[in-house]
Amino acid sequence: YDFIGRGEAFKKGTAYMSVWMYVIRELEDAIDDCNVECNIDNCNEDAVHAWDEGVAFYTGSEEEKDGSGSGALLYSLADKRCANFKTCGPEGDSVSGTSNINIKIFSEFAAGQMNLNLGNCDAARVNKDRISELMGVPLVQGVLRYAHKIDSLADNSEKSKAEGAVFAAAILPRLHACNSNSAQIVYNNMKVGAVSTSFQDVKSAFEANYACMGITCADVGNLYNSDANTFFTGLSQCVDTSPLNLDRIAGYLPGTNVVDHSLIDLDQKAIEEQIKVGTAESFNVARKIYEEGGHSKSFAEITLDTALVNPVNKGTSVIGESADGAWVYGSVMADYESNTRDIKVQYTVDADNSRVCYVGGLPSDKVDTSGCLMEVGSITISGQGAFNYQANNQGYNKNARTIQGFSTAAQSKMYEDCPGCPYKDFKQYYDYYGEFDYANKWILAAAQGSSTSFKNGNADFTSYDFIGRGEAFKKGTAYM
Repeated sequence: YDFIGRGEAFKKGTAYMSVWMYVIRELEDAIDDCNVECNIDNCNEDAVHAWDEGVAFYTGSEEEKDGSGSGALLYSLADKRCANFKTCGPEGDSVSGTSNINIKIFSEFAAGQMNLNLGNCDAARVNKDRISELMGVPLVQGVLRYAHKIDSLADNSEKSKAEGAVFAAAILPRLHACNSNSAQIVYNNMKVGAVSTSFQDVKSAFEANYACMGITCADVGNLYNSDANTFFTGLSQCVDTSPLNLDRIAGYLPGTNVVDHSLIDLDQKAIEEQIKVGTAESFNVARKIYEEGGHSKSFAEITLDTALVNPVNKGTSVIGESADGAWVYGSVMADYESNTRDIKVQYTVDADNSRVCYVGGLPSDKVDTSGCLMEVGSITISGQGAFNYQANNQGYNKNARTIQGFSTAAQSKMYEDCPGCPYKDFKQYYDYYGEFDYANKWILAAAQGSSTSFKNGNADFTSYDFIGRGEAFKKGTAYM
């Protein structure tokens, strides 16, 4: 390398390797100084000062009070790289403005400072760990940018190669901690004096370890061609998926399948639709939906013509047919011993909800049996074989998850039978109302126009008409 390449390695090494790690040092020092026993003002002043030093070293003096300046340290780097990957702004979807990474990091800075002031030392460590994860994003972006310039754009300049090498050097230890083979791939492609560089190999090596590194495709973004106002063509786009390829929930990426759980809002909507009608009959229907559900954790109660020969474990796959001949997928809801004939089969719910079993307490015009087992038919239980069956009763399609159940099961799940029982928040409500199922009692009183008999905070709905009772009913289900 001549002065150009060495200069890039020199100046970026000082900011992105030396200063980068010293920011972490100050945050760690703050946690070392944190005193959980603090109960007087300024008790954790040393800890907060060290934390503030970390923020100062991350940002520098040239970023202005609002961060709109032009500095030379890590804050500036994040703002530069976000323009290359279209990850600027509050939503991380712009090519200008403050980096979304800086926005997230400064949110953690603020939370960490507050936790240190309060002596919440463990919580401050969570803030520090998240900051260090996010601080890695601009470094990954730097490696990807220069790997792309060298490989895809045929930029073989010493400057670009040196920039790629120093960005790699700054992030390789974190990648190595996740996967040494992936780190070696990046090193071989980006090292000083690398014979060749494959952008796709580097990109794949990083993306395979994003989860371990605590970052996401959304954090890093995809290379953006500002001249053409579009993402670079010919590059695979990194898209976040959960391990089960599940959809996001209002931006949150679940790690497990909770689609069926989220359907509880359809019960709430169905209740509100009935309440809006404002008649005694509609209130009875609303109460039936409240008590029996309709959309979440739907299952069938069936009786096998011949008993199980061997035990069946909860979760064992089941396949059957609907009344119109479509396949219906589900699983056994409990452990069943041999010689059992009465079983429950929970329906599997897919993200698109193309075929569902919505029955429960729903009115007839809202029932959807396209994904329900037919009343009499045959199912195949994994590892057991085929069984003919018939429905236990006319209302064999039910729901094991109801809004009422959230309240009526609270005593067991939040006060008596859980490892952390009683839960602090629930205990506050129980201590006030004096009833474990206070929400259920409020809702039923509103539904039928009666009074509660709480320890505190009673409500008399006898003088309310459907409008007032309806508001208490529908808001009680959601907010209590």
